[in-house]
Amino acid sequence: MKSSGTDAQADLLTALIERSTLSLRGMVGLLDAEHSALRNGDVMAVKHLSQEKSAGLLSLSALLAQLRLRPWPAHLPANELLSLLDRCQEQNRANGLLMNLQAARHQAGHTSLGLASDGYGRHGSTPLRAEIRTLASC
Repeated sequence: MKSSGTDAQADLLTALIERSTLSLRGMVGLLDAEHSALRNGDVMAVKHLSQEKSAGLLSLSALLAQLRLRPWPAHLPANELLSLLDRCQEQNRANGLLMNLQAARHQAGHTSLGLASDGYGRHGSTPLRAEIRTLASC
């Protein structure tokens, strides 16, 4: 028989997993919208979405750090959470590469977004790094 403390811990872990999954679903939508804005050259949308993404990444990072501190119960499948994490990472990397390509075009004299992003690291795939790269300027 489980103690009420064990039940409370299981409930807390389940709630944490649910919040993390919801946050990741929101991040997927945000990254898809960012990709669309990048492809359309919508500077204001990219700036806004980049700021939202940065805030969301900090919150999500805190949730995932809490999850790492707890043993994962066998009855709770991690597949959806891991799949969403992979999807976010892949889309963020693709968005970073697209932004870097546009910055390279700008440097070569072609059209670009002409904005700074605080959502990508040195290789377009590390959004939580302390150093922030300015990709292009107006």
